[in-house]
Amino acid sequence: MAPPRTRLTDAEWNQHKPYIRRMIIDQNVSQEEARQRLKDDGVLVTKAQLEYKLKIWGFQKKAPKEKSNVIWQFIGHRVEKRKQQQKASDVFLNGQLVDPAKVRKEINRHQPTSLVRFKQAGMSPKTPESTEVIVRTPASTLSLWPSCLPWLQFQRILPLSFVVPQLSKVVDHPPIPSAAERNIALLDSLSHVIGDSNINNVSSLAAGLNILMPETYEGSNRGRARLLLHGSAKESLVEQLSVLFYHVSNNMGVVDIDDEQWLSIATMLEESGMTKMSLQLGETRDATLLSVTENLFHKALKGLWMKHLQEGWYRGFLDEPSTDLGLETYEEEYKEWETDILTKLPSWRIINCLLSCGQDPNTPIHFEAGEVENEEVLLTPLQVAADMFCPHLVLKLLDANADPTLVFDKPDPFIKIFLCRKWTGCSDKGRLMERLLQNRACVSSTILTI
Repeated sequence: MAPPRTRLTDAEWNQHKPYIRRMIIDQNVSQEEARQRLKDDGVLVTKAQLEYKLKIWGFQKKAPKEKSNVIWQFIGHRVEKRKQQQKASDVFLNGQLVDPAKVRKEINRHQPTSLVRFKQAGMSPKTPESTEVIVRTPASTLSLWPSCLPWLQFQRILPLSFVVPQLSKVVDHPPIPSAAERNIALLDSLSHVIGDSNINNVSSLAAGLNILMPETYEGSNRGRARLLLHGSAKESLVEQLSVLFYHVSNNMGVVDIDDEQWLSIATMLEESGMTKMSLQLGETRDATLLSVTENLFHKALKGLWMKHLQEGWYRGFLDEPSTDLGLETYEEEYKEWETDILTKLPSWRIINCLLSCGQDPNTPIHFEAGEVENEEVLLTPLQVAADMFCPHLVLKLLDANADPTLVFDKPDPFIKIFLCRKWTGCSDKGRLMERLLQNRACVSSTILTI
């Protein structure tokens, strides 16, 4: 006998509310299909339960009669006026394109009475409140993209199975600031793509998003813009993550994000619960997810590097070389990274999370001119960790199977840097040497080539 079905708690319903709203209101999905999508994500609800919640939340496709009259009389007036100007019209309600046959049907159904026409003679119907109505010339071509795009395939698992379940873990956190404040870092980082003037209202932001990313369905970027600017904290967070992941997965402007913007974005990733997730990166073939995590890994490493420079961790070379082991080495004085300082840095926590999820520790990292030794090079994460004298990161990377002999552009592999430098202030030098000696072959081969 199957175990009895457990009813969702109010907290669990609220956890899934943004996703349900998107399906029912924005995507015009039937209740039956919505229940099936929830079931696919492990959430079982009955028809009666879903209907009750939709009624309580006000997620109804059919507006009350009085409100419908206002909406469709306004639309009818606009469509007729454009028709007299020999203009065709597309009608959007809350960002969703309405089928032309339905537009004609609803306009005819909600015709004003003779008395209303008499009272409104020479006047335009009042603009509907709390409903976004757009009447515009049809686009010459559809803006929809092929469903086989990796990003669109990734989007199918993003809303519920990847993001929304994690929001319940942070529901008790202090509320995210107002829309303008909470979006400024993300939108500022995109301004070089969508333009500064496109972040002030729904229509212009939607137009900017259309330049930046494909739509998952007709009008989805308008709905996304509305939630970014006016949605609840959780709704806005889901859309911010969606825009951020697309932005990062396509290598657009990752280097252009400044330190303040990166801190805000890293905080947003943590508040979403992403850093507590087990992504199993070594087993996935999702191109978008792998691109997102790799670029976040790169940016987090660069975030640590910038912290290293800002705090003056490096204090310079001593003048005289020593010749221990027959090698010409230089003693360097560093201030060692302290564990309690590292754990307070979002960049460190994101690196830690990604490595634990299977992020490739040997991925090449491109440093622009001026970031490392005034040159443009591809470095390994271990080389970066060695350059900024972070033994904690070195150990993390080695534990994740980073290759200490790997090089790309810079000729000296990490292990050569380690052996040729006296990290006199390094409390973990013994552990590092022990860890490296576990692979004696690579140590021996490196010494022979020095």
